Amino acid sequence: MNDVTRRIAILIDEASPLIMMPLLLVCFLLWALLLERASFYGETPWGFLFDGHGRKIRGRLRIWRSFHAWMKEPAPETRDAFIHELDAHPSPLALFMRRFTRDNAPLSPRLRELRLSEAAAEGSREIRRGLVVLRSLSRAALLLAVLGAVEGASRVFHDWTVAGSDPAAWSSGAVTAILAPQAAALVAALGMLSAAWLGKRAKELEDELLLARAHLGSPEGRPSWRSDR
Repeated sequence: MNDVTRRIAILIDEASPLIMMPLLLVCFLLWALLLERASFYGETPWGFLFDGHGRKIRGRLRIWRSFHAWMKEPAPETRDAFIHELDAHPSPLALFMRRFTRDNAPLSPRLRELRLSEAAAEGSREIRRGLVVLRSLSRAALLLAVLGAVEGASRVFHDWTVAGSDPAAWSSGAVTAILAPQAAALVAALGMLSAAWLGKRAKELEDELLLARAHLGSPEGRPSWRSDR
């Protein structure tokens, strides 16, 4: 740990601000976007290591059970219990269900289908939001890794030309040429792993919304207080 801290301190002292400032900005944006997307998906930032599949399944089951209990007995108490489960298990599915059931009033078949289409389309857009930016930030970090290596190598050759064969004169450029690409590659690896994990989760969540839409659009999934007449 001390060695890592020492390397970071050397990199900050020796690297060019043209490399370090964009790299720090990319790192900050990556973490901010990762935390925001993970929170929206109902995940923890370390979810790619510890999936917590059982916890998520139990949350989905509680949402559907409370929803069907509300369908079977449409009363303020059952609706409040359903809303409580949506609040207790935040996820794109919970947001989709909240949008679909936002009006406690009868819906015609046509209006019900429009409501489902609207909720599914908006949910899909929200699920995919930010993933392209995450991949772009990963590519930017890779580009900064290359620029850091080039900047460090150019400093090495410049100092070598000026100072001759004295290693102490051009050691700072060598440090930059080694540590800057390592730091940028680490940030890029974080971005690529995060993008792959979040992309996989986004596909799963979109499939979940499609299944929910199909179920709610069927006669069996229709709340009893919603009328076709």
